Amino acid sequence: MRQSRRNLTCINTVTVLREDPCRHKETWWWNEEVAEAVREKKKKYGNWKKEKSTEAWKEYKKSKQKAQKVISIAKGKKQKEFASDLNDPNQQNSPERGLRSSSDLDPDLR
Repeated sequence: MRQSRRNLTCINTVTVLREDPCRHKETWWWNEEVAEAVREKKKKYGNWKKEKSTEAWKEYKKSKQKAQKVISIAKGKKQKEFASDLNDPNQQNSPERGLRSSSDLDPDLR
């Protein structure tokens, strides 16, 4: 039974990926700057795979570090925005204010 659930999950995942090939737009911190950095990183990786040169590898590593930094900055900005929304008195009764629903909590804590 456990294996059938795993297979069902895999089938659902594949189906979702086929319906929406760009999964990154679903993340809360994804923006155009992040998309550009990731595109550049992938491009440099493809160049390295074709050329197999040390110079291409160095370019890929630099673009990978840049992408990681851009992602980190984007996440930090979104976290600050979220925190400021939580502290905003106008947002106190907003439905988005709740971080977790009661169904996500441990049954012993309900």
